[in-house]
Amino acid sequence: MNRLKATMLCTFSFARGRLIGLVVIQMIMMALTLIFSEVIKRFDVLVCADILAVIHLFVFGIVFYGRHNAFCISNAVSLKYRIYSFSAAAGGMCLIAALLTSVIYEYTDASTNYSFAEIYRYIIIGGAAPQNILIASFFENLFYYISAVSFGSLIGSLRSAKGDGFALLMLAVSAAAVLGFSFLGRYFVTPAVWLCVIPAIMLQSRFTAILLYIFIAATSLFSAYLLTYGVQSGTRRNKREAK
Repeated sequence: MNRLKATMLCTFSFARGRLIGLVVIQMIMMALTLIFSEVIKRFDVLVCADILAVIHLFVFGIVFYGRHNAFCISNAVSLKYRIYSFSAAAGGMCLIAALLTSVIYEYTDASTNYSFAEIYRYIIIGGAAPQNILIASFFENLFYYISAVSFGSLIGSLRSAKGDGFALLMLAVSAAAVLGFSFLGRYFVTPAVWLCVIPAIMLQSRFTAILLYIFIAATSLFSAYLLTYGVQSGTRRNKREAK
């Protein structure tokens, strides 16, 4: 069997359980929108029906990165095939998530529907949110989901390199720092405010928001690669020195 094909098959077997979980989550959300259709129709808005899918994709990035990387190392898979197989599995998950989200929002009784990515972007815009276009929302959600998986992969690389406790600690510290600077930003002009100016401006447009998500995904994956490669190189160097 071709080595790339074998790597792809093993990679998708690792992701199969998470893919089934994603579909189940989205089906549950679709069922809930049908059950509460009268309530949704009364308020004429459906918001963040994909929040569980976003969380699932983020956790998928954390878990899948470690499993995929361990498999590739143990089987001496080349870097090119690692990238191909990881991108195919992660991209497939995000594509399915974006498609199912579009289906959920398309068949609701509400005339106004906002995904998790759109609602916080509209909050940053301020004022009235514009009417959504299905195909535009699909692409925004797709790239947002990719950025969520990629950032999860960065956490996964940190988890593989430094352990679960350290990764959780860094995640908690990062969340605390974001919340802390957000609170201080209401009263004082902090350095973090200036760092957030460009992302905030980019989130005011759907097109530039997609560019931001692509940048986040690329930066996260490149950082994950550097962290993983650095740890592996250091381990091999230590082994050579020990000999």
